[in-house]
Amino acid sequence: MELFTLEIEMDEDTVTALTDGNFALYGLRAVATSAPSGEPTIWFNTTDFGLNMSVSWVEQYSMYTSKLKSFGQNTIIRATNNYPASLGEVLTVTNRSGVGDVAASDEYPAYLAIDNQQTSEPFIAGICTLDPSGDYQPSGAFKLYGHNLDLFQPITKAAFFFASAPHNNGTVIQHAVTQGFLVDFTGSPGNARSVGYNINNGWNNGGKTWGKAIAAGDALDSVLIVHSDELAALAAQRRVVMS
Repeated sequence: MELFTLEIEMDEDTVTALTDGNFALYGLRAVATSAPSGEPTIWFNTTDFGLNMSVSWVEQYSMYTSKLKSFGQNTIIRATNNYPASLGEVLTVTNRSGVGDVAASDEYPAYLAIDNQQTSEPFIAGICTLDPSGDYQPSGAFKLYGHNLDLFQPITKAAFFFASAPHNNGTVIQHAVTQGFLVDFTGSPGNARSVGYNINNGWNNGGKTWGKAIAAGDALDSVLIVHSDELAALAAQRRVVMS
């Protein structure tokens, strides 16, 4: 289990404005998948502001199913059936309630797989990541149809934004509500990145390539949901074998 950290430097005026304006810092995770469609969800939120703000989490995963039939903007996804898991494991759903069993698989050593063996029951499904409080929170919402397999590959990228409008963890967010910042932690020394934030000027990382500004109103699925041809091909092979 690896520890990741984001350090945010702010000036006193910014900290005061965020606090007085009832702002919160929100995070959303990136993920690659075989699923044809999906939406990002709020991963964590915090109001623990300071001049030198630190957000840390342990990179640990789970797989979930939910009985929701559909989702859209502001839908709150609750991981009704949640199973801690490691890469290379498969959650096999064998019950109409969405429950199942997790087991290791040689077929997908670098991925997490959710195999729905129900013929008539679609689910909302996906993976969770531990948030800074140590709770599993959804890293996106995806449709899992009957007799289908969805594959997921966690990506160590996350989007961050400050906003005054309240959002619960697990809430589907289709568009950036304010200016945000995408941080790629891949290859970061000590799994840590440092950025600056000013309430008037926005985010800054000195122009380094591992960070990218997200404009208010930008579609977040194109930023955080990676539809992988490789994963889609593996899932398609499984459907052929099952048929």
